[in-house]
Amino acid sequence: MSSTAETRTTTKSSYIRSAHPVSAYPLSPTRIHIAYLPRRSVRSTGSVKYKVGTRSPMLGAAERGLDILFALGLGVVFSPVILASYVALGLSEGPVLFTQQRLGRGGREFPVYKFRTMVPNAAELLKDLLEKDPELRAEWETSFKLKNDPRVTPIGRFLRKTSLDELPQLINVVRGDMSLVGPRPEQPHFVN
Repeated sequence: MSSTAETRTTTKSSYIRSAHPVSAYPLSPTRIHIAYLPRRSVRSTGSVKYKVGTRSPMLGAAERGLDILFALGLGVVFSPVILASYVALGLSEGPVLFTQQRLGRGGREFPVYKFRTMVPNAAELLKDLLEKDPELRAEWETSFKLKNDPRVTPIGRFLRKTSLDELPQLINVVRGDMSLVGPRPEQPHFVN
């Protein structure tokens, strides 16, 4: 593990998040420091010592239990929408679910599930579009997205607009790949 840790510094008027070497960052008595350090690291601010980076096994079990409970509950509540989306996508050409590798806790890769919102040959179509249209290529190079993406199907446009394409990720929550609350798992090539 590197010596870089994420630190949040809070004062009355500012909230700063930065990544920097912890050893080079002096502790100030006028600020509250919350650092994500290796387990069982002990920091001292004057006469108060505290542990950071540790997590109670009971807290982890409670969080996991709530994730499962809420994911199953949301699955039941949204089951008519999930079924309708599945049927609508099943009538179109291509698979119903789209999987993509993402990074989870500790850098572990896992497949994230989503409803397919693009045409089956989206990668080849994107390559052709970017070769033919310099404006689209510039837009793609700036944000890795296209505002009016021609690869998105009409059903996919509705699913994206309402964020219903994310519902299959409840499977990932039940499997323990991700949590309902927390940072968004990112694609490996964006992290490296």
